[in-house]
Amino acid sequence: MSDREFGPVDTVVPIARYWHVIREIEVARLLARQDRRERLCDALEACADALPDRPSDEHARQLCAALDTLAHDQDGDDDRFLRSIFHLQADDPLTDALLGRIMQARIADAATCQELIAALTPQGPDQQPLDADAMGYLLRCCFTAWRQAIAFEELAILTLADRRLTREAREMLIARIAHRAP
Repeated sequence: MSDREFGPVDTVVPIARYWHVIREIEVARLLARQDRRERLCDALEACADALPDRPSDEHARQLCAALDTLAHDQDGDDDRFLRSIFHLQADDPLTDALLGRIMQARIADAATCQELIAALTPQGPDQQPLDADAMGYLLRCCFTAWRQAIAFEELAILTLADRRLTREAREMLIARIAHRAP
């Protein structure tokens, strides 16, 4: 074997340094976060459907706790994980655009969580609860946008990960996306 047949040895680049296979367990972790968001969307939709009746104080406290958890989770492990598995594609404009959109949406989600907490728990003598129409609009905008963001994130991961997904991970993502399709 000579350099002439295969090229100089110093030009060989180890594939492992540039290829991160994405396994089912990694996708499951991301989808667990999406499941929590989906359940919160369902709870907020139930509140909107029940208007003009407002949630009980206890139910409002539970919703606020879930919203607060989601708001503080926006800069958590999932963002770092997404950045880590796609960091080698950082020079790719599509990767930049999709991950940028996901990160911006998560920041907006955190702000929306704080708005909903304030709307569900008005405090102080001069603060009045939102009327039913305003509360319904706020809730519906929130859970509709979150469901769209969930679908976008899953499609973006499927697109960006492409062949790097194991068969099981790909099937898991596709099943999740298909479940939501009309």
